[in-house]
Amino acid sequence: MVIKTKVSMSLANPSQEIAIHHHKGPLLIIAGPGSGKTYTLVERIMNLIRVHGAKPEQLLVVTFTEKAAQELKTRIANRLLELGSDFNVNEMYLGTFHSICLRILEEYRDFTVCAP
Repeated sequence: MVIKTKVSMSLANPSQEIAIHHHKGPLLIIAGPGSGKTYTLVERIMNLIRVHGAKPEQLLVVTFTEKAAQELKTRIANRLLELGSDFNVNEMYLGTFHSICLRILEEYRDFTVCAP
């Protein structure tokens, strides 16, 4: 589903806008506390959904802490509500390194090892 609502950029500085509109390949955002990392990630995800039609299972968002992961999930869900989207945040791969790896292991627990 592609949402045709304009993403608000009034709070984004030039560096954040570059990150928000980056869509070719992975993106790593490194910045200090209070610099707008969460805002930038949320708006980037909105851009990927709205402009590029990304599906939940196509998005991987990794954080270092559960607190950061929960904050991101809440902000993304709230932003999607603002846009009137039925996009399911719970289908995204969003969490800590450990929680995402655990989810992948649980999803693919019935794998078969192929001999070389």
